[in-house]
Amino acid sequence: MSLWKGLSNLKNPVPLLVFPNGGGDVLALLLFSAIGRYNHGLLIFVTDTLLTNDPFLAGWFLSAYFLGGYSEDGRGANGLLTTP
Repeated sequence: MSLWKGLSNLKNPVPLLVFPNGGGDVLALLLFSAIGRYNHGLLIFVTDTLLTNDPFLAGWFLSAYFLGGYSEDGRGANGLLTTP
């Protein structure tokens, strides 16, 4: 059974489909923070990088929520919208 067939039986599969997108965003922002700390000569411990990353994560996910970045249109679930 494929993942998509299993998701098609769910009434609201949004949280399952948002998780890979949000997880990739978190990893990219963590990498951004780690590279920034390294370039500035700071230590790259996990806790330090997470503390540096907090404002970026908050801004990213709040703006994605209010701008609809993880909505159906933002995920491309409605397909390509064209006007005739």
